[in-house]
Amino acid sequence: RNKLGYCKIGDIVYIAGGIGITNFSGNTTAVAQLPSGYRPAPIHYYFAPLSGSRICRALVNPNGSIYVEWAKNINDGSDVTGELTWIDLSTWFVAI
Repeated sequence: RNKLGYCKIGDIVYIAGGIGITNFSGNTTAVAQLPSGYRPAPIHYYFAPLSGSRICRALVNPNGSIYVEWAKNINDGSDVTGELTWIDLSTWFVAI
């Protein structure tokens, strides 16, 4: 998937799909917003795979903002910046 989708079943919110970031600077970057009723109570942190052998840390705030915090190369731990062509932000959490 090249865009994000979400649904709620009971109290569980599921996010599926991916996004790209044209010029990631290595700083926390907002990428999407969830509506009221689809948000976690505490911050929901998780790891998301990128294209190639890379990973990023993503989070969903209680205000519904979805962020990518950082991206790293799995092989050597070095920072990844620039174009991130594909980030799979699929996850799930309990909604408030």
